[in-house]
Amino acid sequence: MIRRRATCNALEASPEPRWLVSRSMYGRVLGARRLEPGADLVRAFLVAVIELLDAGWQVGEFSSAAALVRYRRGTEQRLLTIEELDPRHCAR
Repeated sequence: MIRRRATCNALEASPEPRWLVSRSMYGRVLGARRLEPGADLVRAFLVAVIELLDAGWQVGEFSSAAALVRYRRGTEQRLLTIEELDPRHCAR
C-alpha cells in the first residue's frame, strides 16, 4: 500500500474562523486567539513564532502541514497550533 500525503493544508485560508492555540505538552489550553475567516494563516502562524523567539523561547519541531510547532524555555515545553475549533468550548 502506498501512503500519500494529506491534501488538507492547515495553513490555507478558510471561510471559517480558526484559532491560534498554545497548549502544554499534556494538551491543556494555555491561551487561544481567534483568527477571523479568510485570515492569512501563514502570516499569523509565523508572527506568533517570531513573538515566541522574541520572548526567549526556543523553537523545535515544526510542521507547516499540521500548523504545529513545539517550543521550550528551560524545562518547560509547549505546542503552538492553528485549530479549526475554539479550544475553550471543546473537551479534550
